[in-house]
Amino acid sequence: DKYTKKVKIGNLYGYESVGGEGGTFGTWFTIFLDDKHTLSINFTSNERSIYPIATDTELQYQILSTAKFEIN
Repeated sequence: DKYTKKVKIGNLYGYESVGGEGGTFGTWFTIFLDDKHTLSINFTSNERSIYPIATDTELQYQILSTAKFEIN
């Protein structure tokens, strides 16, 4: 199962997708910075992980809200 939804990350809009295969699952964020740059952030966990970050949306959003990304 894979679905995509539009999300706002900082002051930019991007897409959040979830899915899995081969014993791993994850959440992917894709942000189009401009017509030449795309930022992709993946949170991936193994199905046997004790602390799967891929299902911890609160931790994912905390990481995304505290990170700063710049294009030089």
